Amino acid sequence: MATLSAFGPQEDFAFPPRPADPKAPWKLEWTARIRHRSTTTLLLGMPGMDGMGDSEDPRSGRRASPDCQQKPKRRGLGGLGGLMGGMLGGGGSSDGNGC
Repeated sequence: MATLSAFGPQEDFAFPPRPADPKAPWKLEWTARIRHRSTTTLLLGMPGMDGMGDSEDPRSGRRASPDCQQKPKRRGLGGLGGLMGGMLGGGGSSDGNGC
């Protein structure tokens, strides 16, 4: 297992902004400091987890042929209409090509 961490810039915010006149009083209401960080974890040494993809069907254990790749289904309705169509049985049917 490997863990990668990336640290980005730090940003400071204050409200209200600093006045242009340096002699004017500056009464801060709030300040915030943001530190950007990103992490990811990789599992090394496990077959099928390297992202290379063998196109193996996990249910049958056999490899799928290159001409038998599944194409994503497109629906005309997105959002709530697509959600309702999926709940009412609009997906999951086989296209009958033997894949």
